[in-house]
Amino acid sequence: MLSLATHEVHLSILRELDMQISDPPENFKFDLEGIIDDFIFICFFTGNDFLPHMPTLEIHEGAIDLLMTVYKKEFKNIGGYLIDMIQIYENVNSIRRLCYNNDWIEEDIDAGSSNFNFEAIEGSAVVSVDNVSSSKIVENTKEFKQKLKASIRRKSDLFRNGDFGTDKVRLGATGFKERYYKCKFSAESPGEIENKRKEVVKSYTEGLLWVLLYYFSGPPSWKWFYPFHYGPFASDMKGLAQVKPQFQKGSPFKPIDTLMAVLPPRSAHALPKDYRTLMMEECSTIIDFYPSDFEIDMDGKRFKWQGICKLPFIAESRLLHETRKLEKELMVSYSISYFSIILIEDVLS
Repeated sequence: MLSLATHEVHLSILRELDMQISDPPENFKFDLEGIIDDFIFICFFTGNDFLPHMPTLEIHEGAIDLLMTVYKKEFKNIGGYLIDMIQIYENVNSIRRLCYNNDWIEEDIDAGSSNFNFEAIEGSAVVSVDNVSSSKIVENTKEFKQKLKASIRRKSDLFRNGDFGTDKVRLGATGFKERYYKCKFSAESPGEIENKRKEVVKSYTEGLLWVLLYYFSGPPSWKWFYPFHYGPFASDMKGLAQVKPQFQKGSPFKPIDTLMAVLPPRSAHALPKDYRTLMMEECSTIIDFYPSDFEIDMDGKRFKWQGICKLPFIAESRLLHETRKLEKELMVSYSISYFSIILIEDVLS
């Protein structure tokens, strides 16, 4: 199978891969679209905009290849496709097969921004557009992007630069799960670790379903978010059938609310002037959402871009309370100003 770890993936490319199942269940009918749907779902475990990756699954270390290998190997034991597209549109329990067949993944998977100097790009050259064809320009641009990416990767490689960092968890060594929950979730005793594991698995399972529905039919909730910086292990994903997600639909944020929820303080200039104070002034009641100094967890990481930014999660109710209050104040101010202009014009006339 073509390695997907270092390639941009397009669905059209997936159709060209060897996706055949060598040992399918009885009465199995091969459907490439079903395989592709499962592939999309499986990739959730490597992380996306809404969920962190599982701790033993790093894309640059071949996580997608590993997942697909396990998927094809265990397809018969799974009982068929993971995703039932009909159920996605009709019933939020669309991943029930995964819930009841969740041991297939654990054993195989658990084994296992920086300053840039453009002078570091080797062999770069200035090309005159008048002297080359459009295909040559495309080729040169592609080559430049590849060299740029390689240079950034080299500069962000801590091992290459002599900084071996720390590795408190030591994945694969005896006791790594206990160390993981102690280091990443501050759970100390066996009881605390088990309670935290269940809590994390519950949220992660909700997240898998939320993302699945978001991708295929639209967000089931505008309020839901994954409340942790780290994901569970594959072997922790037990008891999924007991998770009964109940999403509250809610309402999408207004554009300014969205910017307030995602922008860092250094990007406050992108907001209307009056809203910047909420993000930058110490007197703001939500200033804690926008710390200027925060931890970047590089434990066990090789590249700078792998660091986990330990930013606080935005409390929707507090954010909306402040933005709505400011919105009302601005409306009153605007109304007074407008009324004053009309009054002055009337007097002058």
